[in-house]
Amino acid sequence: MSKNKAFMLVCLFVLVLTLSGCKNQSQGKGAHSKTSIWNNDKGNQSLTKNDVNQADGTLYEEQEENSDAYYNEESNKENPQEEGAKENVPSTDLTYEPKYDNAVTKNKSIYDCDIKADQESFNGEVDIVVGDTMYSTQINDWYMNFEQYEGKVVEIEGYYINDFAPYDFIGRYGPDCPYCQGGYVSFEFVTNEDLSSFVSVKDWIKVTGVLREGFDKEFGPFYYIEVLQLEKMSKVGKDTVTN
Repeated sequence: MSKNKAFMLVCLFVLVLTLSGCKNQSQGKGAHSKTSIWNNDKGNQSLTKNDVNQADGTLYEEQEENSDAYYNEESNKENPQEEGAKENVPSTDLTYEPKYDNAVTKNKSIYDCDIKADQESFNGEVDIVVGDTMYSTQINDWYMNFEQYEGKVVEIEGYYINDFAPYDFIGRYGPDCPYCQGGYVSFEFVTNEDLSSFVSVKDWIKVTGVLREGFDKEFGPFYYIEVLQLEKMSKVGKDTVTN
């Protein structure tokens, strides 16, 4: 084998490993964002195999010629490796009983927290402030390593995003990420305040709140910020982030 051929084979091997590593990293660790589930059209909640998340949050990979067989019960019986995948398909039979009487419900999503009580007991201390740099990195890490952040009080600025009504998000324009859609790097929040006067992707807001895990009766767990304080800012900050 010539030196040129050997060099080309080594480069090809390194490229395959790199692409594989990026793919595994982009799938996250059980994150769940509604922006990866619902289409961008406001109010349109039609689903496709490539839009919807599994209950554990990882995106379905696009199936090629055998995509229909993925959902075929007989095929799963013949191929034991696909049985586990079928079990993770979102189900409308998921049940959840809220712990709090004041839990917020939107459609089939349950935000199991007592916003009023938590606001009254809030002492003003913040654990994490999300700045203009590492904005996307921090939000992605919330999704990927949520067990390290659950219960933390965070402060974050960005556009008020209502493109996925009735669900509310805060975010900015930014690079593609595993949990983002529509060109936004964003995170869901829930509040007891009236947001009817807010204009989506025009009003700049600052949200201070607690990172929580909610439950959707169709898709399972999802992550959000329980708002303790929400402020409409007088001017827009850095609306596009790069990292």
